[in-house]
Amino acid sequence: MLTLAALPWAAAHRDPEAPLLRLGAATLTASALDRAAAGVAARLEREGAGDGDRVAVLCGNGLAFPPLYYGALRAGCVVAPLSTSSPPAEVARVLHAVAARVLACDPEHAGAAAVALEQSRTGARLLVVSETASADPGTVDLAALVEHPRVDPRPLPPGAPAVILSTSGTTGTPRRALHSHAGLLLNAGAVATEMIGLGADDVQLGALPLAHSFGMSAVLNASLLAGAAVVLTRRPDVAAIERLLAAGEVTVVQAVPTLFARLMTEVSPLTVREVPPGGGEPGDVGTPMRGVVVRVAGGGDEGELEVAAPSMFLGYDGDEGATAEVLRDGLMRTGDLGRVGAGGRVTVTGRIKEVIVRGGNNVAAREVERLLETHPAVAEAAVLGMPDPELGEEVAAALVLRPRAPGDVVAELERLCSDELASYKRPRLWHVLDSLPRTSSGKVRKGELRELLGGRDGRDG
Repeated sequence: MLTLAALPWAAAHRDPEAPLLRLGAATLTASALDRAAAGVAARLEREGAGDGDRVAVLCGNGLAFPPLYYGALRAGCVVAPLSTSSPPAEVARVLHAVAARVLACDPEHAGAAAVALEQSRTGARLLVVSETASADPGTVDLAALVEHPRVDPRPLPPGAPAVILSTSGTTGTPRRALHSHAGLLLNAGAVATEMIGLGADDVQLGALPLAHSFGMSAVLNASLLAGAAVVLTRRPDVAAIERLLAAGEVTVVQAVPTLFARLMTEVSPLTVREVPPGGGEPGDVGTPMRGVVVRVAGGGDEGELEVAAPSMFLGYDGDEGATAEVLRDGLMRTGDLGRVGAGGRVTVTGRIKEVIVRGGNNVAAREVERLLETHPAVAEAAVLGMPDPELGEEVAAALVLRPRAPGDVVAELERLCSDELASYKRPRLWHVLDSLPRTSSGKVRKGELRELLGGRDGRDG
């Protein structure tokens, strides 16, 4: 059975000279990607990394990411992709949590990777892969990896763990969802066939971060599975993307709403598949794909939605208690509130635990609150999403300070967040209050707080 690790190999068998990946003027053909992935696998095996070992990848949207990703999978390793917006302290925590054997990165992030390795004290090895020739003896050139002989990948169990993806952390602490080769391959297949209808003549835009589940599965994996090409952009540069669209170099665009809102609607060719077809009431997300079951827990008309799917994750890495809490009787508790209507149509009405969605990224309010409350001047902190016309929501922090707190507390908190949190998690709006509105049981009334902060500019700290 085909696994994620074998996707470049299968693409090379179909058409070895197909230009699968392009970044600017540089291109990786299917054959080149297959050989480079084999070269990465061989390198990892020489480092002692093999079946079940964890390889963390800190790499931007360049031509180095796909060989590192597929090469680590080919070696039998489990890949833990890391957001390039994460500071070294956050990377170090992940390295320690997953017991990484190797941290792979590109030169742009080598400095942060080295700091994170030192902070993590895991003893993990550093592997740096450069897209261009490098004089650094500790860096491996992509061109050298492409020269690796073409070899067939060894068979891997379809149910074997493949990727660890960090969740948004609705409990305040991000969890690590463990996915199998088979599950992610089924997910990529569903995207390629049911959602988009990708073909060998298609070219996907690769503006989504490849380290994120959306970019990795719906763009990279789905494209290789369908034989489509990907045009990468290192960052979501709107002007550059518009030029690609206007020149007809891209046929399929998948993106978060924030990026779509920034693109001009006049640019073509661009085909948008409306979800749900024909529109619907607010929160209507359409009908489940084939093989997916969605139901309301307890059988009521509205409540927490539960899901079962063949592509579902295996559980939370290293956290059996959290896995047992979320996975019950083969269904996953989503934390979403909603209802299932006629024909299985699903409507989402809210969240059990508040998550801020900033520009398509989920931010757990409690994670940020806990960090802010470590500052000695902060007595209380409440983090919430405030409406933003471009991002959807912006991260706001409401603070109650201790007596005689210094006047530069907000500046100190901004530095703390910069050191400890990925950029999208950091509050941009700051409010200092005398007290926080609470229920009789002591819970912060975030709806009331949101109304209170609505008339402020967010710089009254």
